[in-house]
Amino acid sequence: MNWLDKLKVALLREDDQAAFLLVSNLPQDLPNAPLETKLQALELIKQTKMLLEAKQLKTRINMEQIKAAKKFLENAN
Repeated sequence: MNWLDKLKVALLREDDQAAFLLVSNLPQDLPNAPLETKLQALELIKQTKMLLEAKQLKTRINMEQIKAAKKFLENAN
């Protein structure tokens, strides 16, 4: 499976860690690849960025909910 296919699979599975690793380690032959391949890579990198931002937001919301619950429990005592 080539790099583009691996990234597509990672995005479909919403596997942010695998997608991040793939984007962090671009293939060495990408600069010499056809324009269509470069455009696909660019779009997949954009989608990876959106996935990572969404996961980051979800984590931030979860952390705020945990802090609120902790504060509530501390005030309840």
